[in-house]
Amino acid sequence: MHDYRYVVIPLDKRDRELLLSVDVLPPEIEEVLTEIEGETALSELCLPLDLLDELVGCLVFAANHTDDRARQKQLDRLYGRLANQLDKEHALAEDGPIPGPLDQDPLMELFKMLGIPSPMEAATLLYADWDDPFGAVQLNEDLTEKELKRVGFLANTRILLAALEEADGVKATATGNLNRKFVGEMLDVFHVRSDYLDDVRRHNKVVNELDFFPLHVVNVVSQLAGLHRRVKGHFRITRKGREFLAEDKMGSLCALLFKTHFRKLNLAYLDRAPDLSAFQQGVAYSLYMVPRLLTDWHAAEDVAPLLVLGGVACAIQEETRIQDVLGWIVQTRLLRPLETFGLLEGRERKTRRRSYGITQYRKTDLFDRFLRFDLSVGVDPTQV
Repeated sequence: MHDYRYVVIPLDKRDRELLLSVDVLPPEIEEVLTEIEGETALSELCLPLDLLDELVGCLVFAANHTDDRARQKQLDRLYGRLANQLDKEHALAEDGPIPGPLDQDPLMELFKMLGIPSPMEAATLLYADWDDPFGAVQLNEDLTEKELKRVGFLANTRILLAALEEADGVKATATGNLNRKFVGEMLDVFHVRSDYLDDVRRHNKVVNELDFFPLHVVNVVSQLAGLHRRVKGHFRITRKGREFLAEDKMGSLCALLFKTHFRKLNLAYLDRAPDLSAFQQGVAYSLYMVPRLLTDWHAAEDVAPLLVLGGVACAIQEETRIQDVLGWIVQTRLLRPLETFGLLEGRERKTRRRSYGITQYRKTDLFDRFLRFDLSVGVDPTQV
């Protein structure tokens, strides 16, 4: 007896192209996919349960008969998603009547209404492989120079690498930092706020690398990314650094710097507060929430509780024992860095509660073009 219950499967363009490349695809499925092939937005594949079962088997066969590891990983990801959906449908059939449109999980509906990920979706973000182009956290490496022109961190990194290449190496200080002469040159060309630059010069008779913190962070992140290194007392650009200096690599360079900043750099270094490792471990969740909460101007302290997982907020409070510290941590380790990557914009506003200005942030158009999230991929067991 055939099971003709229909299952709706969300597919994007890459999913459809991957399925159409499977040689053993049933003709009924190939026909449906061909009809929606020209679509660019998210589409839906509607299949009887029997055909979904057959499609899952085809994906297993295709994954086991390819020598291309990247393709195998893509097939495995899609298989995992569809197999999970198939199992749920079978479980529903065993447990009782097939639920109708009104019989939704009330807890899932609450999460959806509040605009926050469910526990399983949060786990998908926490264990995401940022290097997987089909993973839960996806970075667009194809952005153009014009689209990235306001990304200060990218521009400053390119300035540093170009200067190291032109000088054929820059002498390091005894403590392993960039020398004062070179720092002075960077003061004149780095993209930083003029008022910050005035403060640096006013408070320092001579400016060392650590006095010019934007340069210091770029120097650290660039080395962590393998773009330059210190060799025999000199900072020198690497072969990788030269490759990423090319104009057609700007999108890839921006993605590399972003991943290095939020994954490899210890974010506690930005404010010299305790490590609070839970915050960095949950940063993918925070990034997911940013475009949902910062469509308009908000101060860090106003949105901080919603930008982190509840367990992360509790861990920070427990470890620091400082009241209202969460807003400061979110600002220094998330919002300010996102501003330097051009994904947020900031402005100073005075409030009745304070005699001094408070920084408010909101999302830029670049955020959604640069960062994409796919919570349907599920948790990769190898990352847990």
